[in-house]
Amino acid sequence: APETNPDRVKKIREYCHEKGLVLLSCGREEQAIRFIPPLIIQKKEADLALSIFADAVRVTREYPRAL
Repeated sequence: APETNPDRVKKIREYCHEKGLVLLSCGREEQAIRFIPPLIIQKKEADLALSIFADAVRVTREYPRAL
């Protein structure tokens, strides 16, 4: 089974929050991230959210060494 890293999930959420994207962690050991967009989300907003999330994943890839 893959190793879990709830601390990285927390760092991803913090990075996203700083950029204006609010995410929730969930699952056993807080190992999953949940997106809960409004039903009226526009494509531009969805693209921005995914871009912020992708940046957060890249920035934290080597967590905890990278931060």
